[in-house]
Amino acid sequence: MLYSSDFEKYTEKLPNAIQESIREIEELFEASEIAVLKINDFSVAIPFAIEVNLPSKGTHENIDIRQFEPILISFSINNYPTTSPRVKSDRKDFPSSNLSHLYAVTNGEPPTLCLVRENLDEWFANRRISDLISVAKQWFSKAANGLLSEDADEFEPVRLEGYIGYSIYSHLKLYRNISENKRHSEKYPYSYLLKTTNLKGLDNPSFRILDVEVTSKNLQELLLLIMKLDIKFIKERGDNDVNLHLFGLLVWNDNFDSNNLYSTSLPKTYSELVTFAAQYSISIKEPIGEYIKDGLVTSNLTSYIPIIVGVRRPKKLIGFESNIEFFHFVIKVDKESIEENTIIPEAKVFFQSHREPISSNLAQKISLNNNQKKTVFIGAGALGSKLLFHYARGGNFNLKAIDNNTFSPHNIVRHDLFMESSGVNKAKAVIEKIKSFLDNGSSLKYHDGSIFNYDNKQLDGYSWLIDTSASLNVQNWLVNSKLNNVPNRARAEIAYKGILGLLYIEGENQNPRIDDLVNYVYFLATNIDVISEWLVEENKKKEGNDYDIVDIGIGCNSPTVIMANDSMSFHSSIFSKILNHESKREKIKKKGFLNISFISEDGLEINSISCLVPPFDIFKCSNNSGWEIRLVPTVLAKMKLEAKKYKRHETGGIFIGICNYKTKTIQVYDTITAPPDSKHSPVYFYRGIENLPEQVEYIKEISGGMIGYIGEWHTHPMGLDSLSGVDEAAVEELKPLNDKYPIPTFISILSKEKYLPFVF
Repeated sequence: MLYSSDFEKYTEKLPNAIQESIREIEELFEASEIAVLKINDFSVAIPFAIEVNLPSKGTHENIDIRQFEPILISFSINNYPTTSPRVKSDRKDFPSSNLSHLYAVTNGEPPTLCLVRENLDEWFANRRISDLISVAKQWFSKAANGLLSEDADEFEPVRLEGYIGYSIYSHLKLYRNISENKRHSEKYPYSYLLKTTNLKGLDNPSFRILDVEVTSKNLQELLLLIMKLDIKFIKERGDNDVNLHLFGLLVWNDNFDSNNLYSTSLPKTYSELVTFAAQYSISIKEPIGEYIKDGLVTSNLTSYIPIIVGVRRPKKLIGFESNIEFFHFVIKVDKESIEENTIIPEAKVFFQSHREPISSNLAQKISLNNNQKKTVFIGAGALGSKLLFHYARGGNFNLKAIDNNTFSPHNIVRHDLFMESSGVNKAKAVIEKIKSFLDNGSSLKYHDGSIFNYDNKQLDGYSWLIDTSASLNVQNWLVNSKLNNVPNRARAEIAYKGILGLLYIEGENQNPRIDDLVNYVYFLATNIDVISEWLVEENKKKEGNDYDIVDIGIGCNSPTVIMANDSMSFHSSIFSKILNHESKREKIKKKGFLNISFISEDGLEINSISCLVPPFDIFKCSNNSGWEIRLVPTVLAKMKLEAKKYKRHETGGIFIGICNYKTKTIQVYDTITAPPDSKHSPVYFYRGIENLPEQVEYIKEISGGMIGYIGEWHTHPMGLDSLSGVDEAAVEELKPLNDKYPIPTFISILSKEKYLPFVF
């Protein structure tokens, strides 16, 4: 049985981006027409089968992976391509319970493949549907060979997507509750946990476990105390911005047998939660009954019952020192939900992700400046918060922060907020903290949603936009949005475990543009060793070598980068100095600007270099394919000089640069002119290859694969302002070669009067 058989055909018009991707799928599979199915009002799915490379001697442990696996590629109707498509199995009998690297979904939904360890939306930001399908094929092949788990000596926890809020606690401390048998009742294996949650965040609650042991002796005393405290706090705080207390449950079983079942279908009702726990031989009915009899529901001002289910695994979890995997659920209750010391089967349940608490203090930096320009920050994370506080402490309160993420405990390692902000939107928390400096903070604004859905008219009157999101999606949005109402735009980011700080400031009229400058840094790997070292290390991530990633909780999207707070503070101080000093562009004038700051891991070597970048030469492709060509000015000058050298004979060369399919942009940073074995004449040019592959490979190698061959050019000294028949034939030969990488086929003509780029 297939999930797709339950879906209806989608009949409404789809956005152009999805239509283009469907056409790409049709071309890839040589299909004349592909069905489009309606999953719900917000998403559609494309069903088809992919061929899987199976091991010749049969699948690992005879797992049911087939040569042709039916899949669904689901698209978000409103958010594609910012949100990546999800690849799902279309088989209702898919062996989900035996596989890691599947996202946990609610009961009845198709199993969703976890294709990359990083954020899938960011991964997809500069890739195509064909890349997604290719990785999906690799996923099935790894599953068939038993290679999904990277470390066979440790257990891969269930991956989560679509969770609501966090359960915040020390995994090791909670494990000790079970290993030391700290149970509330001799009859049943469970214990009570004292938790806090913010009253304002109850639509998206996070629960933090307090370091208080709840016993049968102190339960009633604690119960009375927290009820008094919560009522007192609510009365005293008119805005209800208080942390409420409540009791949660931890349940497990006394059987020491481990279980390697992957529960990828998570419950959404109480009856499904009971069934979920039972598959691990854990009963929650009796603990829930005791919870109700002890009066803990009526004392709960949040209408939530958090419950954590502890499951023994055959090996210790990856990244943790125990073999207990915890699943975190929240039961939503009201008066009608409780009947005879139990919860009705239909009561709603949602699941949460885990986050480890961090208790370290962040250093406060002081910076003075005279900048009063209205500035909007995209990103209020670690770097964004530091820059915002630098600006505010310098006296500039004409600020707006935009961020749709909530503060998580691990952020405290580098963020300028503290633990009381856990579960609160970052932009709101930072701005509210800055408002506490002032009697009147009316000029301080925040937006707690995505920049991609923001009304850009609300940016009218702002002089500067500073992107600290470290997001390729945001960079693409800045390019595609044609945002002209903010005259000055900059981007700041930190890379290479905090060794490198990169600041980009656009030129007048967005030339050079942010992406021109970002990619120019990649090209500088040909001259700056530390840039090359960084990009080479980044390139190794494609092989699974995450040199700067560490897990901070159980679940999906829990990794964060390795970086010391002092390194980030070093770079942010330089960024702040430059941005505040150049708020009126007194030195950079109309040009673009690039600054690279460096600090060694031991702090004994520091450096900062900067350069002004003149406007790029910008061209629309002559064959109206929608691509834009942006050349460093020296490239065109070099081409013209080469044309002058050969006079009436044709000459040419290759371009060195980078392309972006999401923005349809090709950036060219250098050209390698005709090799010695090239042939020149007034009517033709045959480019040679002597030493050319070696030069290109060298550039590609030292730039970590970021910069390389991107296209061809040659001259038409006789004045032909178009492609010749020979050129068109060359294009047809190049296209299948370029499709392998993939890059567009880019060929340019330099005639007597014009430069003419063509993109296929």
